[in-house]
Amino acid sequence: MRSKYWLLALFVTVAVIIYVIFIIMCPLSVIKLEGDLSFTTDYDATAKLCVPAAYTHTDGSIRGQYRLNGKVYGTRRFRIVVNVYQDKIEISRQWKSPNGFQQHILVRNGDAKKFRDTRKAKRRALCTTDSGLCIVTSRYPVTMSEFALMLKPHYQNAVNLDMGDFGFGWYKYHIFSAYAFYNRHKQTNWLTIKEE
Repeated sequence: MRSKYWLLALFVTVAVIIYVIFIIMCPLSVIKLEGDLSFTTDYDATAKLCVPAAYTHTDGSIRGQYRLNGKVYGTRRFRIVVNVYQDKIEISRQWKSPNGFQQHILVRNGDAKKFRDTRKAKRRALCTTDSGLCIVTSRYPVTMSEFALMLKPHYQNAVNLDMGDFGFGWYKYHIFSAYAFYNRHKQTNWLTIKEE
């Protein structure tokens, strides 16, 4: 009987070691984005991807300025502008598209930004690559500065996305969080991709 427990303990120990090595070797989870892109205040359960974009207060208001169909909402903040088109995203200091939101930039032209925020949390970023867009999530809690440094070797540009205290978002069958649909009614802005 003891030999069975010993074998089970050995198996669990080896599995944990392999998992820790995997997390250390691959600290980022990457999902390439393809399809019709949109920034919206409406939750869409039929979308292929649905993740929070700008920061949302508990009262439902969106931090910073944002645009929907050319109309400007909110107050101006000193953040980068994420211009959202149907097939691309453009990072800029000014509005160029009818839809988009303001957010913190993590990496700009290969330069990682530093932040005063020392809280460790799981982080998510929207990154540009030569072949298109991808969303990158940290596999373990890090500060924003640490996350920016993790992204720097791989991406020229990256903007922070709201991991959300409400609904963390999802991609097809890949759940970004165990709380993917928890209190999603509190989140009021989304970056979505429809099925092609």
